[in-house]
Amino acid sequence: MSTEYTQNRNNLEAWKFAYHIYLRLLALFFIILTIQVWMKAIGISGVDQQGFDTLPTHWRFAIAALCIIHPVTVLGLWGLFAWGIAVWLLAVLVQLAMHVVFVSMYEPDQLLVIFHLTCFILFVIFQIALRIAANRK
Repeated sequence: MSTEYTQNRNNLEAWKFAYHIYLRLLALFFIILTIQVWMKAIGISGVDQQGFDTLPTHWRFAIAALCIIHPVTVLGLWGLFAWGIAVWLLAVLVQLAMHVVFVSMYEPDQLLVIFHLTCFILFVIFQIALRIAANRK
């Protein structure tokens, strides 16, 4: 084996390791989001402390969907499954729709939007770097 081949292979392995750490950190963040959504669902979160049954219909629908999507996202990302990324993207799209598109129905959450967009940009950077490293191998 040439030293260039070994160096390129080590580079690819380093990118894969960093990518796996990134996905697992993202899964940990989604555990926090899951707890927050479940707290809203049982009525112990928020300023008004409303129960699920007293929330408007659009909030009940969103909370029910996120109560399912978030734990599945955690499992998929932590397990490094390909479908985990797809579910993560779905969760991000749902939350971006809530807090950017339908901002009149849901409260704006700029910090969450910025976080999701930053994570998506990092995801794209990782994908590009992994493809370049794999092509050099």
